[in-house]
Amino acid sequence: RDLHRLIRRQRQMCIRDSHSAAFPISLPLWFINLFTKEGDVVLDPFIGSGTTALACIELNRHYIGIELMENYCELARKAVNKHHKLVENIRENKSEYR
Repeated sequence: RDLHRLIRRQRQMCIRDSHSAAFPISLPLWFINLFTKEGDVVLDPFIGSGTTALACIELNRHYIGIELMENYCELARKAVNKHHKLVENIRENKSEYR
């Protein structure tokens, strides 16, 4: 029952995010942090909405994303550009308080 509720909620999030297989950023954050080091390159052969790239940005990893569908490619580009700016601002503000 709880699993069905979780799946239903995840589907709603996916629809809201305009991608049929969206997942929370915590998932790639955990795996990327576990299996890579800062500066490593992460390959996402199905970049979709760009969640893996966003995790890479936060963890100081490089990323390569591949996507066949142009609308998802644009969705990922927008998300990545927005996230880059956000993370840069956060890092700049942290350095001011050191």
